Amino acid sequence: WEVGSKYLFAGNQGQATVAYYDIVRRNIAVADPANPGTTLPVGQQSSHGVELAASYKLTPQWRLDGNLGIVAAQYDDFTENVGGVAVSRAGKRPANVPERVANAWLTFTPNAQWELGADARYVSARFGDTANTYRDRAYTLFGAYASYKLDRKTTLTLRGKNLGDEIYAERVNSASMAYLGAPRTLELSLHTRF
Repeated sequence: WEVGSKYLFAGNQGQATVAYYDIVRRNIAVADPANPGTTLPVGQQSSHGVELAASYKLTPQWRLDGNLGIVAAQYDDFTENVGGVAVSRAGKRPANVPERVANAWLTFTPNAQWELGADARYVSARFGDTANTYRDRAYTLFGAYASYKLDRKTTLTLRGKNLGDEIYAERVNSASMAYLGAPRTLELSLHTRF
């Protein structure tokens, strides 16, 4: 279940949403962090948390947006086979589930054709195994973009991702194996509607 609300403030210049959720999943299969491509049966996993989002128009040209997610997740009923021995993982945090994720965007629209923006993304530390013995570090990524409308249906966008060239793990599988995130990347895209 989930409950939430939306607010308008500062003469409708800003809006915010807040939501609280509580989710219980039973008899599920989760990815085995130690063996990519395989799954583990879990009797029950639960999570509850808060999601916050806000947007505020600083001026007619400048807008600030952000969101924050905080989640407490755990295995409630999960017994793992470890070297032929049944080991309970009840109370442990699921692998690769961060406690906090936050995003912020600043957008500047000087006219109807141009839009410029910058963003930041924070992901808190995550466990890389079901026993919660290996913990990967948190990371923060920065990006920026410039977008130009060629006409009413076509937009050209230059986007820079991970501008700080941060070395980070998108997914952690163990103390010795991780899938690294993309390095500093530039993308040029053309978007059109028919």
